[in-house]
Amino acid sequence: MAAMTAEQAREAARGLTFEDVWAIFRETDARIAKMSAETDAKIDKMFAETAKTIKELSANIGGVNNTLGKLTEEMVAAKVLKLFQNLGYEVGKAGRNI
Repeated sequence: MAAMTAEQAREAARGLTFEDVWAIFRETDARIAKMSAETDAKIDKMFAETAKTIKELSANIGGVNNTLGKLTEEMVAAKVLKLFQNLGYEVGKAGRNI
């Protein structure tokens, strides 16, 4: 919207009362409040979705770390068993909860 000159503003305001102007301000304020509430709701929804995604991602990463940790433990346990046997120790089994 192009800027008005002072003369154009005076002409546009001709015939407006204080009550008319006050009603325009109140209507504008109500529109702004509604838009603000809608925006806040959208932001809240986005934050909730982001928090859910982060939680799911954290669980998935934790699962991958657990899987890799278990795999590493199994590989190390097998090697440790052989090392002890090669050193002459009598070890029959190696595992997590033995």
